[in-house]
Amino acid sequence: MNAGPLEWIGVPVFATLHGYADLAATGMLAPQIAERGPDEVIAFILRGCAPDPRP
Repeated sequence: MNAGPLEWIGVPVFATLHGYADLAATGMLAPQIAERGPDEVIAFILRGCAPDPRP
């Protein structure tokens, strides 16, 4: 696992969630996407934050 400043993970995670929330709040997402979206966005973020399996 890579170690480093919290901002390396925190800022991209926050930016992704903030962007999704903005799209949902302004009606830019279809209702069926907005309903399931938060779960999908968080799953996507967690996959992206997973440790690199390469040695």
